[in-house]
Amino acid sequence: MSNTEFKKAFDDVSPDMYMQTRILANIKEKRKKRLPLKAALSGVLAVAIVVGCAGGMHYKNLNTYIDRPFSVMVVNASDDLIISEEIAEEQLIFPSLHISVEKEPDGEGGYNYNSYCEGDTGFGVVGDDIDYVQYQSMNGHLMYQDVLKTWYDMENGDFYQVIIPVADEDVKKINDFLDESPMNPEQTALKKYMENHDTSKYFGKYNPDDDYWVYFGKYCDHIGLKNDSEDYAFFLYNTENYEEDYIQDTWDEDLSEITVKMYPLSEKGTSALTEEEKKTLGNVSYFPDGASDALYENPQMKLSELPEDEITIIVTFKDGKKAKKVITVSFDDNGDAVFAYKK
Repeated sequence: MSNTEFKKAFDDVSPDMYMQTRILANIKEKRKKRLPLKAALSGVLAVAIVVGCAGGMHYKNLNTYIDRPFSVMVVNASDDLIISEEIAEEQLIFPSLHISVEKEPDGEGGYNYNSYCEGDTGFGVVGDDIDYVQYQSMNGHLMYQDVLKTWYDMENGDFYQVIIPVADEDVKKINDFLDESPMNPEQTALKKYMENHDTSKYFGKYNPDDDYWVYFGKYCDHIGLKNDSEDYAFFLYNTENYEEDYIQDTWDEDLSEITVKMYPLSEKGTSALTEEEKKTLGNVSYFPDGASDALYENPQMKLSELPEDEITIIVTFKDGKKAKKVITVSFDDNGDAVFAYKK
C-alpha cells in the first residue's frame, strides 16, 4: 500500500488513537483483494476475559521455558458487538471467527467463488512482570497496532514531530473556531492560524504541506507527565511515520511473527480506561489466511478439513526468563473457529 493510500485512509478519522485502529481494516482490504477478510481488532471495544493457564507446552532446549503462569485471551470486537470467551481445557468453538464461501454470478451464466472470514479476532496476554510477548503463526497472519508504544511515547513527549505554541490572546479565537467548525476542526483551525502567523521555524525537517494529525490543547495534556504547563499549542504528528513506527504487519512473510513490548504506562496515562480496556492494549489481530486460501482454491472443501494453524506465544519476563504456550486453530463443519491448547 502506498503512502498516499495509507494517508487517504485516515481522512475521515477523528484524532482519537483508539478509533484509528479501525483503519487497519482499510489497509487489509487494499492489500488482499480476493479474500475480503474483515480486519483489525478495535482495542477500545474489545472486552477480554482471561483464559485459564492450563495447557501449552514447555520445551527444554537452548531456551529453557519455565512454568511461570501467564494467561492468554481470545477476544473479538465486530460492529461494536463485544464477544469474548475462555478456552476450556480441551477446546473452544469461537463462532465469532467464521470461515465460509461466497457464490456470486460472473455475468456469463456461471459463478465465481470467494472465501471470506467474519469476525475481528485477536490474541492478548495478561501476567505479572512481563517485558515482551512474541506471537508466531505457522499458517495465518498477524497484525498489531502498537497502542502501547503510542501512549508511552505521548507520555514521554516523543510522539509529536511539530509543536506550534499559541499566544494567550489567540487561544479563545481558536477555541471558538473549534466549537463552530463541524468538519476536521483542528486541521482547519491550524490552516487558518497559519494564514496570519509565521510557523515555518517550528517545522524543521518536516514540510508544512505534509499530512498531519492535528491536536490543540495544553502542554500538560499532550506532552509528558512531568510537563504541567497550562500554555496552549498545536501538536502535530506526521502520518507518514505511523505505519513504520506503530504498525507491525506480516503480509509478505513466510512465517508470521510479531513482538509486543509491554511498555509501562502510568496510572495517570490510563486513568480514562476501564480495567477491561487496559487488558486489550497489547492485543494482536489474527487472520487464518492458510485456511481462507485453501477454501478459495477449493470452494467445495469440507470446512472441518481446512488447514490448521498453530499460534505459538512466548512470554519473556523482566528477569529474562521465558514461558511458552501453543494454541491450535481449526474449524468445525459449520466453519466456526476452534481454539485449543496443544497437548
